[in-house]
This record gives sequence, structure tokens and C-alpha cells, in this order.
Amino acid sequence: MPCCHGTLCCLLSNRFVRLIQREWLDAGYPFSNFHGSDRNMKERSPLFLLFIDVVWQITQQYPLSFEFNDMFLHKLFTHSHFSPYGSFLYNSALERVKTKLQERSYSLWSYLLEPAVKSTLVNPYYCANTTVLSISTDVFVVKLWTWAYVRGSSTSEAPPPSPEHNMVSALRETHEKLLDKQAQVTRELEKLQAVGREMLADMEVKGHQPDMEIKADQPNMEI
Repeated sequence: MPCCHGTLCCLLSNRFVRLIQREWLDAGYPFSNFHGSDRNMKERSPLFLLFIDVVWQITQQYPLSFEFNDMFLHKLFTHSHFSPYGSFLYNSALERVKTKLQERSYSLWSYLLEPAVKSTLVNPYYCANTTVLSISTDVFVVKLWTWAYVRGSSTSEAPPPSPEHNMVSALRETHEKLLDKQAQVTRELEKLQAVGREMLADMEVKGHQPDMEIKADQPNMEI
């Protein structure tokens, strides 16, 4: 069973958040009715929870291909039922607009994407994978997501980040800072090279020959 890798796997680029917003919230999935937050409790449906479970099952088969970790999915699982944020309230986008929900509550996405919070939701072992994921649906491969379904057990509580998780997260953050620094230095070098070319061009126009030979591939200059 193939999986659309690009849409599901990325948290940092907000693709997965946009998918939830577009395909579930904006499309009119009635969270209030189906998740029992409506006072009438007319009907219940686990469709969204099954979707989150399916994504979790895929992350278990490909643990290195997703930018987010189990905690992120667990937060979606929990906040879709009980949440101090308004993202999953009401049954449609129209109801949220009519009730001016945006003015009366905070967005769950803004909270989850805060740097301090997002750092706990990122998979530090993530490796970019552009191939199509082949998903196994064999019964022996499917696991019970005890963290979500077995409430009250020791496995239903969010595990604290391991020392390895913290170390890899710190290394990834350092790596990203170094890449940013490298890009900054490259931009500055390109600016200096452009200025040098302009100076040489001006000297040639004025009939002066440069008394220095600049070699781009060598750090020193020959006089």
C-alpha cells in the first residue's frame, strides 16, 4: 500500500498541519458531534482517531521517515477530544466563523509550532526520504497504540525524552546553525567577489592595469 510521503511526513514545513486543517477542519468533519463535545451527543465516530492511528502505524514501520514523533500524534489524538484551544471546536468552518471562535480562543497549531513546544515534537532521527513508502497491512505488523488507547497504564503516559534523544536534538540544532552560518558566509563572499569584479572593471575602463592578480581558487594573492 503506497503512501504519499511528502504530505504526511513533514511537520517542520507545516504540511501535516495544513493537511489536518484542509482535509478535516475546513472540509467540515463534525468534531463536536463525532467526538462527543456537543451537548446533544447525537452521534459518535472514530474516523479521525483511526486516521491518526494509521499515521502512527506508518511511523512504526518507517521511524526515520517522519519529522514528528509519537507525542505530536498523541497531542492531536487528545486535543481533538478535550482541549483548551479552539481548533477542534464546532462541526464546520462556517460555525467557527459565525461564533467568532478565532476571537475567543487560541489556535492549537500556534501552540504546537512554538519553538519550545515543537522541539519536543520533532523526531531527532529523521532522515529525508523522497521515495514512496510501501506500507504493510499484515496483521502481525499492526501494533496496539497503548499510549493512546490504554488509559491509566504506565505506557499511556508520555515517556520523557531519552538522553540519546536530547543529544541527537542538540546535534541537529548545532548542524542547522552551522548550515545557516555557512550560507551567510557564502553570501558575504559572493558580495565581496562582486565588488572586486566591479573595481577591476572600473580600473580597466580608466585605462589602468591592475597591479594585483586575484586567484579565486587560492587563499593568497600574488603581487
